[in-house]
Amino acid sequence: MSTDNSYKEYEKKADEIRKHNARHLDGFEEYLQSLGLKAATINKHMMNVDFYINHFLLYYDALDVTHGCYKVGEFLGNWFIRKAMWSSVASIKSNITSLKKFYLWLFARW
Repeated sequence: MSTDNSYKEYEKKADEIRKHNARHLDGFEEYLQSLGLKAATINKHMMNVDFYINHFLLYYDALDVTHGCYKVGEFLGNWFIRKAMWSSVASIKSNITSLKKFYLWLFARW
């Protein structure tokens, strides 16, 4: 298989995942609103989760959120520190909170 075909297949798979991710993000945002959180807090959680599922999980391979739950440690302990210029202890803690809320919400939906 040529590299061009591999890339096209990856892009097709990634586009499908992005569509599913958009639905997950919409549902997660509704959930956060139902908790009565402030708009700024909701925004921070949404940005954190979006960065994880639409950037990190699609960076090396096109992974959906289900398979991505096994990559949180790699993201927080390595990738985020190296790739996100804004990484800090506070931003890592913020991501931990956001991803925990997201995956608990996702798990409760199943």
